[in-house]
Amino acid sequence: MAAKKIPSRARDLHNQLVANLHDHINAKVDEHDFEKLKHRLKLKLTPMDLKTCNNIIELTDKLQKRGHVQPGKYEEFVKLIECIDKNWVDIITEKGEEISEIIDKANEPQVSLPVEESESNYLIYIYMNHIIVTLSNMRLLKDSFC
Repeated sequence: MAAKKIPSRARDLHNQLVANLHDHINAKVDEHDFEKLKHRLKLKLTPMDLKTCNNIIELTDKLQKRGHVQPGKYEEFVKLIECIDKNWVDIITEKGEEISEIIDKANEPQVSLPVEESESNYLIYIYMNHIIVTLSNMRLLKDSFC
């Protein structure tokens, strides 16, 4: 499956969501809650990643770098945030749906409308006439030089 293209509008909304989340959530997390969050991410991040993360901002950055959080993909954000602030789960879900819609629309296959048979026949007729006229002109040119 080919990678989905992500329009700049979706990327901008994603970045805005992440920034707002950082601003709001980082201040709410105490050291105990932060250690619980890190423990919940043991299957998603490497031990070195977890060791070097000192706050929510660094955790979400690592999740993004590892591909667990991307525009339209917020399951990990929700798991991370639901134990801290349930209101933000609704915000993430709502913004995530909006971002996913933008991405889905940008990746819809382009449907070309079929040409009706009469139109197709007319186009063939025009093209064939063009060829005949061109060949006739070439013949006239040849005869005029000979």
